[in-house]
Amino acid sequence: KILDWICPSDFNTVQEDTLEKRWPGTGTWLLESEDFQAWFSSQSTSLLWCNGPPGAGKSVLSSIVVDKVRKRRTESSTDTASVGLAFAYFRYDKVDSQRPENVIAALTRKLASQLEKLPEDVVGLYETCYQNAQIPSLEQYSESFFSIAGQFLETFVVIDALDECNDKSRYFIFAFMEEVTQRLPTAKIFLTSRPEDSIRETLNTFQVPTTAIKAAGSKTDIATYAREKLDLLTRAPQYGEGARTQRLEIQGAATKDKILDALLKRNDGTFLWVELQLESLCRQKSDKEILKALKTLPIGLNETYARLLQQVAAQPTPLRDLAWRCLVWVLYARKQLRLDEFRDAVLTQDGCVSREQFQNTKEKYPLSALVDICGGLLV
Repeated sequence: KILDWICPSDFNTVQEDTLEKRWPGTGTWLLESEDFQAWFSSQSTSLLWCNGPPGAGKSVLSSIVVDKVRKRRTESSTDTASVGLAFAYFRYDKVDSQRPENVIAALTRKLASQLEKLPEDVVGLYETCYQNAQIPSLEQYSESFFSIAGQFLETFVVIDALDECNDKSRYFIFAFMEEVTQRLPTAKIFLTSRPEDSIRETLNTFQVPTTAIKAAGSKTDIATYAREKLDLLTRAPQYGEGARTQRLEIQGAATKDKILDALLKRNDGTFLWVELQLESLCRQKSDKEILKALKTLPIGLNETYARLLQQVAAQPTPLRDLAWRCLVWVLYARKQLRLDEFRDAVLTQDGCVSREQFQNTKEKYPLSALVDICGGLLV
């Protein structure tokens, strides 16, 4: 009951969903690096900043670190209360989750869930606020966090994608992180973001050892991902549960080898670039078209997105307009839409005057068709 009062939800679902995206064998370079091992085994407070461009796999690395700490809690000691773990994932489209009080409340709940008994001051705060129908202030949430963190011998805090947090919230999160480094004798903070100068400059002011490592996917990881994703797409069934599934149609092994070779040579160190190129190749109808596309692969994500938008715009007018409506609804909806809500919103338009006509339109454009006409910009 008190945990739900502190925060009705945490980032567990995001953690599990993100960890599932990890391909077997990838990400071990981080865990085996000297910088990570020094941070992980340090007997004093320290901060490890993992920075890299979009699509480099930073969120997956965060989930790997969380999983590593969880295993340490359960495997290295029978006294799991000796190690505390809290984590948060920022997303630019989840504005409420960026509010400092919500972030700190989620971190507090996560730590509190690992204790058999809560500190008396936290219980007292709950009773006072509950009786007076009050919501704790940011300062009260922070004090609860430190009261609970003080029950552990060491505390790990993982914060992913700080760059996706707005400037106002980022200021308070930085202030909270600095307070963590000052008040907890053995706190380990793992932070990911793009390599922004403002973040680097702020971290340099912290009075604790701070190490920066680049999150660009290793060549081995990129090769593993590209090879296994390519195998998966070539083995995929043409149809699945009434909707067309993504499939790469190739006739010869030589074409497959050329695809892998081109992806590895042109890759800029991001998993997302590989994924987008494979999605684009899936829309080619023959080996000849695939080989032609390989000669003009876009460089980097910016050129990739520009080309995808050009392909959407080049469609016949009805499909192009439908694709724009899809993108507008995804970008500007005030809440995250369910799939059925998204489809109905996109397909509702002037001139659709009857239920039968609307049903016919839905049958003509299932979700898989809407994804197709957006040319890889929707997944």
